[in-house]
Amino acid sequence: MTTEEEMHKKNNVLAVLIKKNKVFIFRRSALLESSPNMYEFPGGKVNLGETQYEAIQRHLFDKLSINVSLSNIHAFNNNIIEHDGEMINIYVIKDWENLIILNDKFHNKFLELTLDELKEFREIISPHKDSIPNIIKFLNIDNS
Repeated sequence: MTTEEEMHKKNNVLAVLIKKNKVFIFRRSALLESSPNMYEFPGGKVNLGETQYEAIQRHLFDKLSINVSLSNIHAFNNNIIEHDGEMINIYVIKDWENLIILNDKFHNKFLELTLDELKEFREIISPHKDSIPNIIKFLNIDNS
């Protein structure tokens, strides 16, 4: 495996979806080996030759049946976290096309939470939980 392939293998993206001041979190399928029935922000690995933005678009379509234009994918300060040797790049998305339709291979439920509810929510997987303070900080600045 080349260095470039190794880097891509450790490159992940997460999408924080927001509509009407509510943050969407998704419960992982009971069929998944890792953290079944826990909540998360949707996302996944970046494929070799794929940009992070393209990976966000692909994961959101595959898992939630929504389309997101590149102009609606927003990075923010401190949007990168490291977990178990992998880099996770977090993006905020406030506009998308289509209704959310869950692919039950990945998710079986979603919740819409206020920022205060998100702060207190305990059933979210790590490292997604670790990213919440930076997400809230960005959203509070962005909404002022």
